[in-house]
Amino acid sequence: MAKKANEVSEDGVDSVNTSVIKKTLSRTISTGAYESVFVYVGFEEEITWKNIEERQKKTRAISKVLEKDLKESIVSALGSLGLVETEGIKKTGNSKTAISSKSDKEVKVMSIDDLDGV
Repeated sequence: MAKKANEVSEDGVDSVNTSVIKKTLSRTISTGAYESVFVYVGFEEEITWKNIEERQKKTRAISKVLEKDLKESIVSALGSLGLVETEGIKKTGNSKTAISSKSDKEVKVMSIDDLDGV
């Protein structure tokens, strides 16, 4: 019979469970008329845990690493396209449009601080 999480084995020791955690995050950023950049990051890790609280704590830690990786990947992708540095922000309705100093394109992006809500 399989043990449930938080169940103590017959010898009085907490059971140790193993899980493979797979998470992905992605963001599509409009870089111009009919153009967009798709940034995707994925993470897979095997964790061991004794109870649900420990599993949730480790899963949240993986999420934080993945969120940071996504933010850095967005900056890197836009930087390699010459779209990171901006001369100004033009507001149109509820959207922000960054005007790139390295090209004449208008790019709908948010600042790295705005990505905290991702």
